[in-house]
Amino acid sequence: MEIGEMDSINSALEENLKKVITVSLESGEQIEGTLHAIGRHLIQITGLSGLEFYDAVVRIEKISAIRFRARES
Repeated sequence: MEIGEMDSINSALEENLKKVITVSLESGEQIEGTLHAIGRHLIQITGLSGLEFYDAVVRIEKISAIRFRARES
């Protein structure tokens, strides 16, 4: 992923739709799973790590960082 002047958390999320990501929240909590959907203010993460039968809905404005696989080894 290349970061440009006009990029945002939203553009990083859009590039990783349907991929496994880890989202760090402003509170320090981390949520890992598959980015399933992106709304105007919320994202849905499915198949949470360690809680595969659970989903999470996260407010985009509370995200401080996103971790994702950028390249294959």
